[in-house]
Amino acid sequence: MNRFETIVIGAGISGLTAALLLAQNGRKVALVEQKEYLAPLLRRFKRDGLWCDPGFHYSGGLDEKGTLRLLLRYLGVEEHLECVPLPSDGFDRLRLDGREFVLPFGWEALEERLSSYFPKSAPAIRRYMEKIQEIIYGSGFLNLKQDFNTFAPELRQNISLARFLREAGAEEGLIRLLGSHGKVLYGATAEEVPLFIHASIMGLFYKSAHTIRGGGDALVKAFKKRLETEGVDIRVGQAVQTISVNDKRQVTGVVLENGEALHADVCISTLHSWTLADVLPKEKVRPAFLTRLRGLENSFAPFLTFYKLKEIPEPIRESNYYLFKGEKPQLDIAFMAANQQAEFSGGKALTVLSVDRSGQFLKRSPETYQAYKQEQAEAITHKIIATFPQLSGKLELLDAAAPETLFKYTRSPQGSIYGIKPTVKQINLGAVSSVRRLYLAGQSVQSGVMGAVISSFMAVNSMMELTDLKERITQWL
Repeated sequence: MNRFETIVIGAGISGLTAALLLAQNGRKVALVEQKEYLAPLLRRFKRDGLWCDPGFHYSGGLDEKGTLRLLLRYLGVEEHLECVPLPSDGFDRLRLDGREFVLPFGWEALEERLSSYFPKSAPAIRRYMEKIQEIIYGSGFLNLKQDFNTFAPELRQNISLARFLREAGAEEGLIRLLGSHGKVLYGATAEEVPLFIHASIMGLFYKSAHTIRGGGDALVKAFKKRLETEGVDIRVGQAVQTISVNDKRQVTGVVLENGEALHADVCISTLHSWTLADVLPKEKVRPAFLTRLRGLENSFAPFLTFYKLKEIPEPIRESNYYLFKGEKPQLDIAFMAANQQAEFSGGKALTVLSVDRSGQFLKRSPETYQAYKQEQAEAITHKIIATFPQLSGKLELLDAAAPETLFKYTRSPQGSIYGIKPTVKQINLGAVSSVRRLYLAGQSVQSGVMGAVISSFMAVNSMMELTDLKERITQWL
């Protein structure tokens, strides 16, 4: 039988969440994924006996009563996970403008630390921290005690982080710090990012920062177990070629690359907006909607390297470490050290993130692509040794991933790390599309693991009233 009540397109974290949430609430669901396995970027891979995590490193909202933790608990996933806090006195370290900033989590602790770095900006920092909390407490799905359709007024105001901080009297150095930190975690500068988006992502990191024992694999395994229990029909290894739409602009199902048709009353797409535009029938969809989907700007494209070494130096052993350079600070390299709990073969794996600035995405031949990866990996190795000279001769390169790698696994155009860039110049997508019975979730709606999970709850809640969700969750608050 190829008839379902709902089809979910894409099996990243947002697709896994949407499919499980629907099935858990009585829907007959098909989950379709173009790769041969679920969550291709979220899961880890092994090199020389070491696990390497390309897609999941840490998140906010995983504390005992945190938003993400409670949503995972509702899904029955949390019981299979072990959430591990990063160092509370310094979960992230940033080197910027010739200074090193060590950021604790906990709102009061962070305010005190930021004020010690920028004493002249103490009143602005106080206002900033108050506004972050106002936005979180005033928004449904960030504050699970609120009605799910409640949003803080800042969502409508479209003021940038930089503008808010300047009006509050912040020094430019503080704006550079907060903007640079945020850009790594959602892909937009302080001048670009709406205050609401910055607050909803960074605020929960500021409250607490955790990783998960076993990294992305642990998440994938937990979701897979629950999907199977709830009877979700999982279709892997077949991309959606077309989303079927009738003359009334209503979704009727999908056609897969092998020609197989799946029928459903409703679809949830977690595809990148550009990819979604490619699979919608042009003659059945409003041209303005397709133009909007294709016109959204992407976040930056990453370059990832993975190393084996005997011992990780103290500054990056448990904390993430970001190095920025330039007058308009750009990420130079970032050490993602949050998943280093496991040791195999007498060594540890270190993930290093940088930004691809070649501008040659998908223009390279296979030969020049491999040469580029090798050249970039060598350059990054030199940067690491310049930062930590004690690692000279001790780093063994395990693998590297260019933007083409991300595109291969996620179909994210240009290999963008967070899909669509959240900016004040463009209105990002919401859960409801202009095609009837087509709902949207994923990184084109909200950034990061937590944002992607929340976007799926928003999409499903727009489709059907989750009558017991608030009651079930508030029992744990």
